[in-house]
Amino acid sequence: MYYNFLRIFFLTMLTTVFLQADSKLVPGFNQVGFINNNSINGVDTRATHLYGSAIDSKDRIIVVGITIDNDGFIMRLCKDGTLDKTFAQTGFINSSSIGGVQTNSNIFNKCVVDSQDRIIIVGRKDDPQGPEFCDGFIMRLNQDGTLDTTFNGQGFINSETIGGAQTNSFEFHDCALDSQGKIIVIGYTNNLKGIILKLNVDGTLDTTFNAPDGFINDSTIDDEQTDCVALNKCFITQDDKIIIAGYASIPAVDGSVGFMLRLNSDGTRDIDFNETGFINTNTISGQTIQADTYRSCVVDDQGNIFFVGRSEFNKGVIVKLKSNGVLDTSFNRTGFVNSSIVDGVELASNCFFSCLLDNQGRLVVAGYSDVGQGIVEGFVMRLNKDGTLDSKFNDVGFIKFTSVKGVAINVRYFKQCILDRWQRLIFVGVTIVGQTACPTVVRLLSNGSLESSAQWTSHNYSQHFKSIQKNLSLLG
Repeated sequence: MYYNFLRIFFLTMLTTVFLQADSKLVPGFNQVGFINNNSINGVDTRATHLYGSAIDSKDRIIVVGITIDNDGFIMRLCKDGTLDKTFAQTGFINSSSIGGVQTNSNIFNKCVVDSQDRIIIVGRKDDPQGPEFCDGFIMRLNQDGTLDTTFNGQGFINSETIGGAQTNSFEFHDCALDSQGKIIVIGYTNNLKGIILKLNVDGTLDTTFNAPDGFINDSTIDDEQTDCVALNKCFITQDDKIIIAGYASIPAVDGSVGFMLRLNSDGTRDIDFNETGFINTNTISGQTIQADTYRSCVVDDQGNIFFVGRSEFNKGVIVKLKSNGVLDTSFNRTGFVNSSIVDGVELASNCFFSCLLDNQGRLVVAGYSDVGQGIVEGFVMRLNKDGTLDSKFNDVGFIKFTSVKGVAINVRYFKQCILDRWQRLIFVGVTIVGQTACPTVVRLLSNGSLESSAQWTSHNYSQHFKSIQKNLSLLG
């Protein structure tokens, strides 16, 4: 017995040493866990709304959106939420003029970081002649915030014409990188059709995609009519399949319907998905979903696909499909959620703009909920794999962001959620202070609490814990 006691003692001590060696003291975020003002570290950024975010290899947080002057906005924050002044000297760019070069950018919707920590940003360029003359906008910045002139020769594309090809782009909503570093960009055209571009690393069109064009700018894809109107989110799988969420306009339907699409890397429809490569109807596997738009999508490690968005009754929608495009009824017993009631709880959720999966396969969604009298508030929810609310998150599985644990934040909506390597959740959106729209960044710990103070965090804590349990079990 004494011998077993010694074994347990030394095993525990040794494991503690390993845990400490693998752990890191990660700083809190902005001392309170959030930013909800356009004045950051005492500097007026003139930002109003944030629409997208990303994390680079050094754990710096990049956020993009729009300013009060209707210029594209990009900011990079250090891990602790302070401005990273190694980026553009101030930590942010709030003008369409970058390094003395006029880009004419007006809104940045999403961003992604490549293997060299260069930042790719997509959005829209407005035109003084009127809104009908807008063009899609794509830009790549170096780590220091300067234009990367190896991209399209000037660091940006602000014309619907790319390399002499007329794309008819109007606005780009999202971008992603494939395994070769090629850039997929999606949005819609000036005649209300979905658009998909595939660019080489240097910013030229990849003419192996929908050969010989390098883009798709029509609702007819691979000789099949899809009726897609706008594309909101793209997700690239490990085998470079392209999954897209958006909405379609069907002549026989009054209004829009959610649109799901899966393409092969060459731009052809992947007919292993729903036999056609797309779904543009509200009936899936015989069930009526009633989605009028999908705003985001994500794929789990089994190839199952989640789509989130809004229903025609202004309720949050979540759909889980198997890889072949049929409903996965292990999720919420039906394969979908299209009501503000989730797991028997009334949430008043109205729209989900973003979703992700954490390292335990739990689904996190972000958007807004309606609290009545025309007032909305930011909304975040985490679900278990079976679609039930995860009570380990904020005790109830969701947060309405008027306040968090008694701390007033007054977030109106979240447009994107991302995870850092420590499994902390980062949300971006907008807060209304008085009558002023202000950029919002919130960072939560895995349990749903605001990260206001430093935390010890380990990448491999779960593996260490399982190892301890296994070794102790061997002692009998």
